Amino acid sequence: MKKTDMQKEANIIRSVEMYEKSPYYKKKYVNNRNNSFAEVKRIYVYLLGNTKGYSSFEKELKERQPDAKKYRENNIEWHLDVEVIWEMLMAHANMSRIIKAKRINSFEELCIRAYVY
Repeated sequence: MKKTDMQKEANIIRSVEMYEKSPYYKKKYVNNRNNSFAEVKRIYVYLLGNTKGYSSFEKELKERQPDAKKYRENNIEWHLDVEVIWEMLMAHANMSRIIKAKRINSFEELCIRAYVY
């Protein structure tokens, strides 16, 4: 094993140990749901390269799905319908053109590509 690989592995082990020792409020929540606004924003940036116009897109999505709003204690969570998101993406002229050019067939495939990007 190379010296740099050993150092990388040691750094990973050290960072995991520091994370485990840190208090619960210091640990960041990772959102991996496909039906959240974080995922929609990630897809939006992946397709268009910036966030211009995202707020209006999000507002329209909220108007289409008012029942997707869920309350967990003091927090508001949105559990969006994936099919509605896909329909809105395909209705948008630029995004549908990019999706077709990249040969993406489903919302799940789009999520995976946007997450890796």
